[in-house]
Amino acid sequence: MILDGAAVGVDRGQTDIIDGEIYAFDHEGMLRTKYLYKMPGGSVRARSENHEEYPDEIFTPEQMAEIRILGRVFWWSTVRRAPRRG
Repeated sequence: MILDGAAVGVDRGQTDIIDGEIYAFDHEGMLRTKYLYKMPGGSVRARSENHEEYPDEIFTPEQMAEIRILGRVFWWSTVRRAPRRG
């Protein structure tokens, strides 16, 4: 699971979707990372690791025209932050 604030390595040369791989993408100005799956008719399913809490999203071909795939995520690292005091 990629946690909020994680450092993420993205291969910007791999923008063609391979089912079940994690991709970074720009969705209306919001940077997102999800597992992506191609669907019939040009739609794409986006799945979170914690899909019980964040259900799958289906993007139509028209919506995908507005989404910019930045690349395939190949690495991530999370540093545990110190608890806030007071």
